[in-house]
Amino acid sequence: MPLPPAHDWQTFDALHDDPEAWRPAMLDLARNAAPDQPVELALGGTVLVALAGDRVIKLYPPFLHD
Repeated sequence: MPLPPAHDWQTFDALHDDPEAWRPAMLDLARNAAPDQPVELALGGTVLVALAGDRVIKLYPPFLHD
């Protein structure tokens, strides 16, 4: 499942503040990384984060790429 596009700060902030918009994609990624682990979405901060067992998945918008 693809993430909704976030090409600038304003769009990313709106996406970040709406967990239901990015929950399906994060759950898919977490289940792929740790299929037998429970998944918890971590709210807050500046990135999108999911916890899957002993794994942490962080998604950054492309415009924050170094």
